[in-house]
Amino acid sequence: VAKKLSAGLTLELLEAVDSSRSEKLIAKAAALKSKGSLLDEYAGTLEGGNVMQGRNYFAYNSTGQCVRCHAINNNGGKVGPDLSNIGNTLTREQILEALVNPSARLSPGFGTVKIKLTDGTEVTGTLMEETAKQLILKTSDAEPLEIELSRIANRQNFPSGMPAMGSAMSKKEIRDLIEFLASRKVER
Repeated sequence: VAKKLSAGLTLELLEAVDSSRSEKLIAKAAALKSKGSLLDEYAGTLEGGNVMQGRNYFAYNSTGQCVRCHAINNNGGKVGPDLSNIGNTLTREQILEALVNPSARLSPGFGTVKIKLTDGTEVTGTLMEETAKQLILKTSDAEPLEIELSRIANRQNFPSGMPAMGSAMSKKEIRDLIEFLASRKVER
């Protein structure tokens, strides 16, 4: 309750309390559980994972099947983004969000977006790049379409093809996978 426990041990503590079936301990631990967003529910998964267990989950787990769609160092599928440098690209919180709510943020080249412009024009295409000032969409036209954010009245991200992994993975598996993915960094 005093929040002196390392973030990497919070998940173990909460799982141990739940398995104790002690109403007194469960009530006391309820104060430790974050309430609010979906990401708050998984806050204990951000630190303390096992890189090797995460690698094994990524490469071999039949439930997650990560390697079927994602590649690391040219090993794996091409349906989803290459994750060889994901540790330099996303924070642990963003990796968690990508796992439990994959439609929240689209990876360039892999997500479809429908845009309604301020003049009423509607455009649908694959998000190729997003900056603080504009979106670049690949449409059926030959050239990519550059759209200034100030011209966008409404934006709709189409659901990601990646399933939300929160219901398929345990919190420990998510924590291990985050640890593994956060360690994927290409030296430059």
